[in-house]
Amino acid sequence: MQPILIYYLAGLSIAMAIGMTCYYVIGHGATPLLRVLFGPQAAAMWGRLFRISLVTIALVGALTTKFYGCHGPTDYAAVAKSHELMLERTTSQVAGSLESCMRYLLFTATLGAIAFGVHCACRLQSRGPR
Repeated sequence: MQPILIYYLAGLSIAMAIGMTCYYVIGHGATPLLRVLFGPQAAAMWGRLFRISLVTIALVGALTTKFYGCHGPTDYAAVAKSHELMLERTTSQVAGSLESCMRYLLFTATLGAIAFGVHCACRLQSRGPR
């Protein structure tokens, strides 16, 4: 196996580990909010969708790193010969994965906070004044 492939797969493996960590820690932590917003049966579907999207976003963030260099496919040979450049690309993969996850989590947290606020406001309004 060529070293560049090992570096590339190592970066993707770390990105997958980031996605799986988000899947278990954040995905299962969001379950109570989804249950409140969508009900018990729909929360299971939305929860799976959210957790799978976390893993997908982590992998896509890693896949955005080009291993063949900034000047086009002709730089591939130069990158393949230098372990420092391959390590730099692998580090960029991991950073891209983390950045994509953080942006996605900030976006979904904002949407979740807005949805929960609207849900609480509608529930208070339906109860009427006391």
